[in-house]
Amino acid sequence: MKRSLLLVCSLLYGALLAVADTVPAEPSPTPSAAEKKDWLADQLESARQRESALNERNLSEALQKNGLPADQASDFLAAANEAVRNYQTASDTLTSIQNNERALQALQTEPPPKAPTNDQESDAMREKINTLRQQIQTEETQVQLDQSVLARSQTRLDSAEQDLRRIQQEADAVTDPAQKQRSVLQVQLAQLRREAAASAAFLADWRVTLDQIDRSIVSLNLARTEKALAAAGQDTVFNRQRAESALARIDQIQNSTRDRIEATRRIAAGLNDTITNLGKQVEEAKKAGREKEAIALAARQTIVTDAASVANKIIQTEEGILTEWTKIQAIWKLTLAAIEKPESASYESIKTQSAQALSDIEPWREQLRRSLQDTQRRLEEAQAETPARDAELRKHQEARLDALRKRVTQLSELVPTVDSVIALQQQMISESRERLASQSIAEKAALSAENLGNLIKDGWNKELFVTTDKITDSSGNVTTRQHAVSLGKLLSALVWLILAFALSKVVSRTVCNRIQTRFSLDPVRVSALEKALFTAILAVAILTILNWLNIPLTAFAFMGGALAIGIGFGAQTLVNNFISGLILLAERRIKVGDTIEVDGHTGSVLNLGTRCSRILKGNGAEVLVPNSYLLEKNVVNWTLTHYRHSFDFAVGLSYGTDITKAVALLRQAVEAEPKVLKTPAPVVFFEEFGSQALIFRMSYWVDLRGTDNRVVGSNIRTRIAQLCQEQDIQISAPNQDLRLHTPDAIRVQMIPHDSE
Repeated sequence: MKRSLLLVCSLLYGALLAVADTVPAEPSPTPSAAEKKDWLADQLESARQRESALNERNLSEALQKNGLPADQASDFLAAANEAVRNYQTASDTLTSIQNNERALQALQTEPPPKAPTNDQESDAMREKINTLRQQIQTEETQVQLDQSVLARSQTRLDSAEQDLRRIQQEADAVTDPAQKQRSVLQVQLAQLRREAAASAAFLADWRVTLDQIDRSIVSLNLARTEKALAAAGQDTVFNRQRAESALARIDQIQNSTRDRIEATRRIAAGLNDTITNLGKQVEEAKKAGREKEAIALAARQTIVTDAASVANKIIQTEEGILTEWTKIQAIWKLTLAAIEKPESASYESIKTQSAQALSDIEPWREQLRRSLQDTQRRLEEAQAETPARDAELRKHQEARLDALRKRVTQLSELVPTVDSVIALQQQMISESRERLASQSIAEKAALSAENLGNLIKDGWNKELFVTTDKITDSSGNVTTRQHAVSLGKLLSALVWLILAFALSKVVSRTVCNRIQTRFSLDPVRVSALEKALFTAILAVAILTILNWLNIPLTAFAFMGGALAIGIGFGAQTLVNNFISGLILLAERRIKVGDTIEVDGHTGSVLNLGTRCSRILKGNGAEVLVPNSYLLEKNVVNWTLTHYRHSFDFAVGLSYGTDITKAVALLRQAVEAEPKVLKTPAPVVFFEEFGSQALIFRMSYWVDLRGTDNRVVGSNIRTRIAQLCQEQDIQISAPNQDLRLHTPDAIRVQMIPHDSE
């Protein structure tokens, strides 16, 4: 029994191997249509024979007996079946190729289409052109997809051929009869896989050919239609008849759209009233305990709410499209103006506004399509519902169905409309660019200058923020008024504020100088008056500038928080010094010209500023002292109430000096100084017995106005030294005594120094 089965299987495998060894020969490089058809019929017949020769049960037993997985039988069948399918599909593709080739040849010999004679024919031809352009894009995409499939199929075929060669070489090297049958099965599977890959490559190649022929047909149709439209002068947007026709058509569309919006609003208002009434009835039913009635009323309310939502969506879509039509209308008006007066600026405006309109309307395309799919699904679900027995509920269901049908109709009409509008904007952009590119260098330079000016103008008028004022009239009515603050206004305000600052400074200084000259006022008061006048003029100028530029004071209200934080943290020292300066000016404890001593600095006050004060030291250096120092630290004002001050210094004379004579001599030296005041008279007194000298102290008064006490002291000391020298009185010099205390006597030894 086993030998008989083995013999049958061997004969079956031999027959299959003989069929599989027949490798399909490729058609000649330039075959005729009949040769292609005959070749494909042969390949299809061979593939069908291979498929019919396979028996899954016998294959599974043979594979299992030869140590191979039994489920590999499905691989044999799948490969053979794929080859049959591919050749069958290739046959259908070949038929399409032959039909399209004949259609292309017929189209090439047909007379060109007639030029349009009216606006309706022109519009229809332009819509056909838009459709053909979309078809070309679709064909291009399909060609790319099929070419990628062809590349993958060719890679698969190369890999299958490599596997077949490898498995065939391994089978040729087998000598064991038992292993030989195993190798035969493996070679047969590799051959079937190679045949499937080859059929897939043939199919992909012919599909690419079919796509290319289809693209040629569409391209030829497009060229013929564009040529016919060009013959009538309707191929460009810069055509007076087309522009005027488009404007008239847009007016009709806008009027009909407004009528639909009003009609839909009336429907929506009625639905909203119904929703409100049903809501009240639901509440009443719940309060009365009629739960079933409340549930039924709530179901009605839900249906009516759904219908109202659809109506509102219809209104929103119509309003949005109406806005887009207004933009397109403005572009057509620009186009008409460019036709009457061709200028670079007109083409640039058309290109810019068309690009903006295109970016605005492109999102509508996908959104409308998704909305159409969703609304159609909802309409089908609503139509599938069983009509209610209740008349009122059935009425509400019909209202919802009517709203959904209107929504579907609206979206179905808008989808192609938006596509045509997008194509129109793209054409406007393209033609505007072409006309701009043909401009001369001078015209391009003028356009660039104009664009730069427009850019600056747009930036100048760019709104930074908007403020709101509330005005209450005598009747108590509150009116809200908005004020836009642009970049130009702020820059203008800044320039005018700088000029106002400088003008306020000049005016306040000039006025105060004249007042001081005429009335001989105190410089401190004049300085305070100058600051007050400067602040007042600047404040009036600021308010006037803001009012003139129509910038409300509330525009700066947003700065209040930041200003408060700045004062609280970063500006607290500045504010402290400012307030200290105001206090100094008000108290007048320190005035310009006073001689003060603060923080280790002594000098004359030159200026009391708002933040700091300037002090001129004796060495000519000017010191800037913060105003807060003048209030917080100890300040010596030598000229606060008067300019007369007492000074003193001590002189040490050697012991043995006649004290009476010394006092008289020192008094003479002090009184001889002309800067020393006679009243109060200078005083010289013997102060103490010092450790090394007799100490005398001289006290005298000096008027500090125009007098430097250091010079006065120097003159007095110089005169004392001269008189003491004349009277042979010795001024004590400092000396020190050094005493050594040692327990033993100090040994002293003389060491002779040898001369060289």
